[in-house]
Amino acid sequence: MEMFSYAVAACKPYGSCPDQDTAGDTYYCWTHALAKVLYKSYVPKLSPIASLEALALQHGTKLNHGLAHRYKAQRLKSDHTIAAAYGNAIGESLCFTRSRK
Repeated sequence: MEMFSYAVAACKPYGSCPDQDTAGDTYYCWTHALAKVLYKSYVPKLSPIASLEALALQHGTKLNHGLAHRYKAQRLKSDHTIAAAYGNAIGESLCFTRSRK
């Protein structure tokens, strides 16, 4: 995991946060991208509960920090908000590209 962390870039400038979690950023980015593609691909077929799940996942990083980290302090000062936003944007662009074909 340490070698992987050095092989990928973090989503924040080093000077803004010396404690980088590059593996976490990668995970959050691609998880959000995949979820965005899956949920957007099946929008007409989503049940009301699945629609709420899609909305919660899109804002999952903020929800996680608001709830989980309220009761247990975060180990690193860094968070994955930027990585999640990148993932949402990547997923959105993949859906847009697919729908234009």
